[in-house]
Amino acid sequence: SGTVSNGTLTVTGTIAPGGTNVIGTLTVAASLTANGKLLVDVGESSSDCLAVQGNLDMSGMTLQLANPEQLDPHKVYTIMTYSGTLTGTFSDNNLPSTYWHLSYRNGAVKLIYVSGTLIRVR
Repeated sequence: SGTVSNGTLTVTGTIAPGGTNVIGTLTVAASLTANGKLLVDVGESSSDCLAVQGNLDMSGMTLQLANPEQLDPHKVYTIMTYSGTLTGTFSDNNLPSTYWHLSYRNGAVKLIYVSGTLIRVR
C-alpha cells in the first residue's frame, strides 16, 4: 500500500518490482519513501530492479531475496536506481553469506560478491 503526497510516494507494504517469481523493473516516476520490504527475485544473470526517478528514502526498508540460491558470485546485481539523493540503507536483509555486500553509490544500490578483504575508500 502507498500514498502520493506532494510528488512523493510513501510505501509501507511489500514492493516486488517484477511480481512474484518474475524478474522485472518497476519505475517510480516520483520520489519514494519506503518503510516496507523490497522483495527481489534474482537469476543467474539479472535481478529485479526498483528504478526511482527522484529522491529515495529507504531508512525503514528491508531487503528480502526471494531465491538467494540463484545468485552468481561472478555477477553484480543492480537492485535499485535513483536519480536524486539517497537517505538511509536497508535496515535488514537476508543475504546468504558474509561475502555478499550491498553497495550504495552513484545512483544505484548493487549486490556484489566479495571474497577476501574488502577495503572501501571514500
